[in-house]
Formats: sequence, C-alpha cells, structure tokens
Amino acid sequence: WFKMKDPTWQNIEYPFLSVQAVRTVKGDSIRIVAINKCPDSAITATIKYEGRFNPKSDVHVSEINGQSLFAKKEKIMLLERKIESASKNFSYVIPAHSITFMEFADNTMYSQNVTARHEDSLNYSPQGVKVFIRKLCNRYYWRNPKPQELSKWMKPLVNREMSRDSVAQIFRNGEEAQEKREKFIVDCYQRQHKCAPTDSSLIFWCHCLANSDSLDTLEVRSRIAHIEPEVRISHPSYSGEIIKKDTVHVIGTVDPSNSDLSVIATRKGRMSETNNTVPASKTVKNGNAFDAYIILPDAGSYSIEATATLSTANPVTQSSDQCYEVKYER
Repeated sequence: WFKMKDPTWQNIEYPFLSVQAVRTVKGDSIRIVAINKCPDSAITATIKYEGRFNPKSDVHVSEINGQSLFAKKEKIMLLERKIESASKNFSYVIPAHSITFMEFADNTMYSQNVTARHEDSLNYSPQGVKVFIRKLCNRYYWRNPKPQELSKWMKPLVNREMSRDSVAQIFRNGEEAQEKREKFIVDCYQRQHKCAPTDSSLIFWCHCLANSDSLDTLEVRSRIAHIEPEVRISHPSYSGEIIKKDTVHVIGTVDPSNSDLSVIATRKGRMSETNNTVPASKTVKNGNAFDAYIILPDAGSYSIEATATLSTANPVTQSSDQCYEVKYER
C-alpha cells in the first residue's frame, strides 16, 4: 500500500505496488517482478531475504517504462541498469508507471555446489544434445527442430564450445519465440475477454513465458481468464475545491478495454431523495482511456466514482479506488 495526498481534501491509501518472486529450478537465483501502478510517483521498496539465501551485490535490473501511464507502444522502452549494493536487506526505488525485473544470484557455497552438481549431470553426448535441442524448440518455438537447427548446434554443444545455458538464451530471445509468445497472449485475451491486451499486459505476460521456469502456457491461460477489471480515475476537472460550471469532465483508464463502464456523481446530504445519483451524460472510450462528462443539476457537494463490469461467464464488477469530491456553486 502506498499513501498519497488526494488533490481534493483528504489522504487516501492506494494499492499501487504489486510484487511477485520466483526461485529458479537450479536454486541459484531469485527473480522478482515489481509493478508500480502509480501514474506520477516512484515507490521505495524494501527487499529483504531470510534464511540461507545470500544475494550477490551485483544485480541486473530491466525496467519497462514510458513517458506516462498512457504512453503508446512505440514510446515504451526497455531500460537496463545494474545494482552494485544489493544485500539481504536493502531498498530500491521503483519508478512511476513501470514494470521492473530483478534477478538476484545466490552468493553462498550451497548454491555454487548445487549448480556444479547440476552441470556435471548434463548429457553432452550427440543423443543428449538432440534431446536438448528438441526440448528448446518445443518450449520456445512450439515445434520440433528443423534439420539445419540440429546441425547448427550439434558440434558446438558436443565439443563444449558453447554451454547449454547460452544456447537456451539464444532460443529464448529469438524473434520466432517472441512472435509465438505475443500471438499466444493476444489469442488468450481475445478468447477470454473479446479484446486485445494492453501494451503493458502483453509485455508482462510475454516476459513471464520467456523467463519463468515454473510458468507454462496452461497456467498463463488460466490466469488471464481470471483477470478482473481495473478502473482508475485520473481526475475530474475542478478549481480548488469549488467549481463554477455545471459540467464535470472525468478522465481515467479501464483495463480490459472492453469492460462496461459507468461513471456517476452522487450528491451528498440528500440520502432521502430518489434522484441523488447523476450518471454521465456522455462517455467516450479510446482504447483503455475514457472521458466522461457529468452535468450537475443543482449546486451542492458531489462524490464522483467509476465502475467497470467485465461480461464473462461469471461477470466481475470493480469500482475505482478513488472517489473524488467536488463542490458546485452557481
């Protein structure tokens, strides 16, 4: 949870930071994905390890970010940086509207021994290399290897000129593998939600498929099927705490973009009246962004809220985290 000051009149807490961690099959490193959903503020996160895992001080960090929360696909960049002061308990600043990937290698003798035993057990015989290439093609290209691929990798692997990890890295980062992952994610969204994924969702799930040793396509499809709508109001137009015009302009985002959206203003202090709720007179959606216009009938104080409903087999409804207050005076 991250606490920020609401621009109208009070402090509210927002769940802006989402974090997931996974340990590799070899047990020699831990990978962390941190998503900062705040549109304008960085968040300082504390990373703390317990037990025998002791991270190396040098950590590779990849950050996916753009100039704003509404940045177009061509404006989103992958930034690479390095941490040189990691420890079992340290802090790291997660930039606003970003996805950050960190991989921590274990610096203990236990991890080194596990890795050594694993390397010794690898089969570098011609038959073992054929099985290995077949597994890589099925995992990253979703097909059996071509004869030219077998001949290309047989000699360097059998002669130990290249390690298996380096070859696996080449397969994982190949254009064909990335195209397969993107097509799979788009198909999952179209099948489940009847819409295309957002740019950030596409990047996130493709990275999960490429880098997670424990996440397969069936699990990704299951998680995407259970995605709930997320709606966020950026702000309604106002002048301080008092507005002088009867039309309030509300802007925000909703994900997935095909969610049914409802924006309303509720007049405060008139709970006994039946018409104390005023729906938006006009709502315009452009992808995930929306603009709504509410005409306030009378002077008074109003709260503004947006609600999104995802029409799946089991419809899900979610209201915006923020509920803004505006005061209208003629």
